[in-house]
Amino acid sequence: MPKKSKEFRIVGPPGTGKTTTLSRLIAKSCSQYGSEAVLVTSFTKAAARELVSRNLPLNDDRIGTLHALCYRALERPKLIDRELLKDWNASYPSMQFGGIGSNLDDPYGDIESSGAKDGDGLLQELNRLRGLQVPADFWPIRIQNFSRYWADFKDQTFTIDFTDLIARCVEERVPIPHESRVMFLDEVQDFSPLELSLARWWGSSCEELYLGGDDDQVLYRFKGAIPDAFMSPDLPAEQVTILAQSYRVPRAVHAAATAWVEQIENRIQKDYKPRDAEGAVGQLDINYKWHETLKYRLEEWIDAGKTVAILASCSFFLDPVKHKLRDWGFPFWNPYRKTRGDWNPLTGRSGTISASDRVRMYRKPVDEAGWWTYRDLWEWAGCLKAEDIFHRGAKTLMRRKAEGEETSGLAVEVDDLEQWFADPVAAEKATAGDVGWLQSNLLDTYRKPIGYACNILEARGPKALKDQPKITLGTVHSVKGGEASIVVLFPDLSPAGYQEWTTPGEARDSVRRMFYVGMTRAKEELYWAQPVGMSISGYL
Repeated sequence: MPKKSKEFRIVGPPGTGKTTTLSRLIAKSCSQYGSEAVLVTSFTKAAARELVSRNLPLNDDRIGTLHALCYRALERPKLIDRELLKDWNASYPSMQFGGIGSNLDDPYGDIESSGAKDGDGLLQELNRLRGLQVPADFWPIRIQNFSRYWADFKDQTFTIDFTDLIARCVEERVPIPHESRVMFLDEVQDFSPLELSLARWWGSSCEELYLGGDDDQVLYRFKGAIPDAFMSPDLPAEQVTILAQSYRVPRAVHAAATAWVEQIENRIQKDYKPRDAEGAVGQLDINYKWHETLKYRLEEWIDAGKTVAILASCSFFLDPVKHKLRDWGFPFWNPYRKTRGDWNPLTGRSGTISASDRVRMYRKPVDEAGWWTYRDLWEWAGCLKAEDIFHRGAKTLMRRKAEGEETSGLAVEVDDLEQWFADPVAAEKATAGDVGWLQSNLLDTYRKPIGYACNILEARGPKALKDQPKITLGTVHSVKGGEASIVVLFPDLSPAGYQEWTTPGEARDSVRRMFYVGMTRAKEELYWAQPVGMSISGYL
């Protein structure tokens, strides 16, 4: 008899508990084989970490993206970075890059860059063809030419790129890290054939290999992900688990999403059930260019304690509403893409103070019935223009007190305020927490972020500066795995997206899958915006 395959497939439609199921299996494997024998990987380090229960003693080097595992397995080779790309751009002006990802913990976290140039598109297509394992002789001539220049540049700089990490491990038959006996991979539907060939090579030395995903939720076709790679080869029925019960998607949303995705021919047929709630699907009288009435719906939803996700196919369609949210004073974020500052305007970079914290510190005597420490004082006063407000040298003295180990946490002495402020009216306005005065005296660097935090304070109150934002803003790609009570979805497409939509077959199906993912983020209600120009059709 043929040897039984070690591969197990967990197919998890939206909201069916795939992460929970994999987490239980990981805990079971740690108990059976020992935590040192288990390897866990997903599309991002954060997603892989989410699979691992906090009480499991799984070492950090056994959790990560496939790229990060390869990086360590290849003994940390030098990767191309943004600094080296300046040399490339100078040498090849017709193939310049606007940017390139360098985050091993989130390799595809910023797939669309507003500053993308010709080189970005060429490298993306090269990586897609390599991911699909298409022989170089069958590449378009322009990609073959670019590939030669790119390979030569990497040789000269002794570097490799992200796709090389996977390809080298496949070509050199690099053994599985840590001699692991069980391997878990999640979101496998978005692995390219090249990445899956590495996963299965490593899995061939394991006792068990678990692949979790959903062919209906393929999002990364641009890098070579295809549904067939996850769905093949056929496995015995007892090695395939299809999770059927959604704990997120209500009946109305489920019916609309199912009718939409079932138009895809090449997919696994699933017995997929909604949760026991009616929900709602409708259309709003807004579009990505005009959305004045959205303000009143957001106020209604947020006051009712709902969370809202505003989603689009690409970030271009989110820019107008992003600016309106700032003007209206609604806190928003994208917890799945924390490196996108424009989607997370209230959170500071790692190790820095956020704009909302600065405003909260400024308002501490008014909103929290407290008094400033020297650290509090400096965090907002350091953002102000010195002229006509402070005595000469006052800000320097203020900073020293704030940075001093013995003084930073002490309450500010009133005498110091009188000595530092050149204008007694300014000191009085600051003590009273006058937001208008604060905004009118900000340095240009702080005017936009702190001005937004002040808008929130005035529109939603001080609590809104402390609470987790109720609104998530992002592309469908960015919120994969997320959910919200209410989803507002723009149906618009970029020229490239519209070309895919109007091309029958897998190209059109890839657009259908993307919007299916967006639709199924809704826990209660799904609302479509009105289209403007190029868009999908048949979604209502």
